[in-house]
Amino acid sequence: MDPLLIGNVKTESIWRVAEIAMQCIEPHGASRPRMQEVILAIQDASKIEKGTESQQKISSSSGDSKPQSSRKTLLTSFLEIESPDLPNGCLPSAR
Repeated sequence: MDPLLIGNVKTESIWRVAEIAMQCIEPHGASRPRMQEVILAIQDASKIEKGTESQQKISSSSGDSKPQSSRKTLLTSFLEIESPDLPNGCLPSAR
């Protein structure tokens, strides 16, 4: 792992993205994940990075809440990319 990422991102979220990336480069197309699976994996990584609601509730109820850093990590910036808000039918069809 890049030393600059250590301490700035959760290793589990990096692994989640790496796992789906490895599946995406399988030689046979049938072995590759569908885009929906890729999106779900990235969303999972985002949830891991941000922390789940249950983890936040546990830490806030126990009084061990840590202040969040205002500095965004590369991974969280990447995971915050949102799809454009386009009406149905505006995108070209796949061939």
